[in-house]
Amino acid sequence: MASHKKEKKGRSSPILKDESSDMNINLGYGDADIQVLEGLEPVRKRPGMYIGSTGIEGLHHLIWEVLDNAVDEAVAGFAKNIFLTLERDRIVSVEDDGRGLPTGINPQTGDPTIITIFTRLHAGGKFDNTSYKVSGGLHGVGVKCVNALSNFFEVTTTRNGETYYAKFMHGGKEYTGPELVRKDEKIPSGTKVRWQPDFTILEDNQYDISLIKERLERLAYLNKQITFVFENKLSGEKKIFRSEGGLSDWVEQLGVGLEAIYPTQSFLLDRQTIEKKGKKNILELEVAFQYISNKSSSTIFSFCNNVYTPLGGSHLESVKEGLLSCVREISFHEIKKIKNIYELTKEDIISGLNMVLSLRYTEPSYKGQTKESLVNNEIRSVIKGEIDQKLHFFFEEHPDGKEAFLTHIERARQNRLQREAISDLEREIQRDNSLEFAEKLADCTIKNPDFSELYIVEGDSAGGSAKSARNREFQAILPIKGKLINVAKLSSWAKASKNQEICNLITAIGCSHSTNFDIEKLKYNKIVLMTDADVDGSHIRILILTFLYKYMTPLIENGKIFVAQPPLYKASSKKESIYLWSEEDKREFEKKRGKFSGFEISRFKGLGEMSPAQLWETTMDPQRRTFLQVKIVDPEKSDKTIEDLMGKEVKPRKIFIRDNYFIANLDI
Repeated sequence: MASHKKEKKGRSSPILKDESSDMNINLGYGDADIQVLEGLEPVRKRPGMYIGSTGIEGLHHLIWEVLDNAVDEAVAGFAKNIFLTLERDRIVSVEDDGRGLPTGINPQTGDPTIITIFTRLHAGGKFDNTSYKVSGGLHGVGVKCVNALSNFFEVTTTRNGETYYAKFMHGGKEYTGPELVRKDEKIPSGTKVRWQPDFTILEDNQYDISLIKERLERLAYLNKQITFVFENKLSGEKKIFRSEGGLSDWVEQLGVGLEAIYPTQSFLLDRQTIEKKGKKNILELEVAFQYISNKSSSTIFSFCNNVYTPLGGSHLESVKEGLLSCVREISFHEIKKIKNIYELTKEDIISGLNMVLSLRYTEPSYKGQTKESLVNNEIRSVIKGEIDQKLHFFFEEHPDGKEAFLTHIERARQNRLQREAISDLEREIQRDNSLEFAEKLADCTIKNPDFSELYIVEGDSAGGSAKSARNREFQAILPIKGKLINVAKLSSWAKASKNQEICNLITAIGCSHSTNFDIEKLKYNKIVLMTDADVDGSHIRILILTFLYKYMTPLIENGKIFVAQPPLYKASSKKESIYLWSEEDKREFEKKRGKFSGFEISRFKGLGEMSPAQLWETTMDPQRRTFLQVKIVDPEKSDKTIEDLMGKEVKPRKIFIRDNYFIANLDI
């Protein structure tokens, strides 16, 4: 078996060694100082340029490159089965039942073709349109990167009944073969690549099994009726991935349990020829999609030549443009569902959209070596026109689907405009009211939300007492002036946003509201409503709770809202004071007057009447206070109760009062 090792020759410049710094200083600048990185050396020297990183992403990128080669063979129609196996010592193998590699001598290099394929960076069968129509390989250098970044790299390939074996060591610097190891016309053709990564270059990481299986599952959807077999010899796991329906199966899976406007649709764009710089390129596109009725976000996966493009690019944007063009035209000429077609955006069009698109193109151009986005602008007009036309044809055959679709898009447009209006108003309000808010809020010194509390109190009087009573380290105080507006009676957020106290609440809590709500931005672990223990205090409390329920629901769902329980009465004698928290407490106390002779009972008209010491002792001291946590036990019942008691309609309140007046205890 022949063994080969590459050597470098050349004349170098004199070197002076700096003894004090242990640094080598090059005094000359000769021919040998111009580095020419031959073979696979550029990959080993700067691996990040070729595989994105030397971390866990780069480790898996090696698998994807070899896998892409096998898939290319399947896409070209020559392979039906692909096997990916994990062995001990982090050895990986990928095998296909395709044509096998050429095993002769390459006329350009004079080396065996197998050696040329795996050691010359820009050598391969994917630089013209004859060997492969489309390819996912990384600019022709993909599988060579795997060789360059491996301790060993083995290739076993069978073609025309002859099986050859070659082995590369130390990043392709040495190799043996290719050697004819078997000759039998009955042996099926195919190629197996097996390697062990070089962890002196790559970071020491383990393979992510779930990530690998996810990749195989996606490839099975993208290449229907191709079988992918995963085997983990360490755990004994073996799993087969195969899809008969392809992209439509994937979209159906995304929509499981959700209500679709109409069934999953799949558009296949017939083969198109696009000329670029005098060269004819072939384009094919398949799109499968489904609109979900009660969903505003989108779930979109885009691919080019089986390579996932997480940032989309030309192919995805042109599909969106085609959808948008069709909707505008139908709305203008046929169904007047969209109030202003020129206000429609791509964001509206993809609202509630589950979609997978797969482009096959002979000359893809990507942004960055790791192919996150496609940048072939020459394909945009073709794809846009085809999508527009096919969607028109679909709606001609399904008029019911057309009307439901346009209604969905109009709702998405209105929701977007409302969100934009909310954002504009919030920015304006925050700018105009920042000074006033800063004067109202008495914040705590701790900035860690896990340990801080916000007390929302009734008026400046109670606010003053609470500010004096609190522990400044972890308790913040926000006084509310008057009563909040009843948001349950408002038709839109725009009116609510004009209420100064609501704006102060939103700013203090920090999470925004509605669809912009973000629990991660919460500034306090507990938000405590501390109002007077009378009818007015109860009314203020329910107005705040109504606002929180309607616009900041996750605060309640996550157990962040509490109601303080201040005492209603104080029984005082010359020696002591006893606090009574309710009317029932008062009645029980009065029954025992004999025991408590000399006590006088007085009513707290408000928290502002309490001294700071009393307020701390009864309501704010974590060791002695009593809080009620606000919970949503039955969402539907809660919705109805809020609407009945706080909404626009008077009749439900009359019915409630009629049915419950006998248990009411009105403090008027």
